[in-house]
Amino acid sequence: MVQALGVTDPPMDQVEAVTAQWIKVQDGLDRKRNHFLKDFRNLHGFDRKAYAPDVEAEFKAGLEEINRDNNDRLHRQAEALVESVRRSVDPFTSRI
Repeated sequence: MVQALGVTDPPMDQVEAVTAQWIKVQDGLDRKRNHFLKDFRNLHGFDRKAYAPDVEAEFKAGLEEINRDNNDRLHRQAEALVESVRRSVDPFTSRI
């Protein structure tokens, strides 16, 4: 990715800071999904084959919402990572 942006020596402090934030966000999103699954399964049971159609639809809708939110947040983190590298590029020399 870094080479595609024309950066040969990226500012690792910026990249590492944004990457650390990415990991924090991802961990939070994983916890959110895991809490949803635990709560849902405690309420409705673990056997999805036994779910009534409305319960199955609720399960799928809940996961879709969490996944959509996860994708949006991770996309923003990816943009932040790319931007942290781009800010370090000298537009005249394509060097830091």
